[in-house]
Amino acid sequence: MTTYEGIEWAYKFVNSAPYGMNRAVYDKSSGKIYVESSMLGLSEQNEIPEDLDYNSVIEIPHKKDLGIGRELVFAFVTKFIPEEEDIVRNFFRKPGAYERFKQLLCERNLLDRWHKFQDEAESKAWKDWCKANGINVDEPNKD
Repeated sequence: MTTYEGIEWAYKFVNSAPYGMNRAVYDKSSGKIYVESSMLGLSEQNEIPEDLDYNSVIEIPHKKDLGIGRELVFAFVTKFIPEEEDIVRNFFRKPGAYERFKQLLCERNLLDRWHKFQDEAESKAWKDWCKANGINVDEPNKD
């Protein structure tokens, strides 16, 4: 069974760079995770092998593939600051939207709540993705 930490690490690796810059694939037959990056010089030991059987692998998604991004912002706004929905929608009509959104959250003392909301949604989304793709993960005990 795949370790929770391994799949979580691969997901975080993919999301540590702009969309498409980092990739990770999980080989269901061997349980191995392979990675490559357009930004980092990775050792050949970790790179995705050219002869990998693509019938037995699945690409680890970026959070944008899971609908975690703008959609999550508006879910948060609807739940916690619905009176600011028009303002936030205007933010997303121009570059720099997330910076302005986070500034608004700071002004409303909601930045910590946003981070918790975002972390919980992201964790649920990738666990749901794992389940939908037949990847079982053992979540560590939180003693």
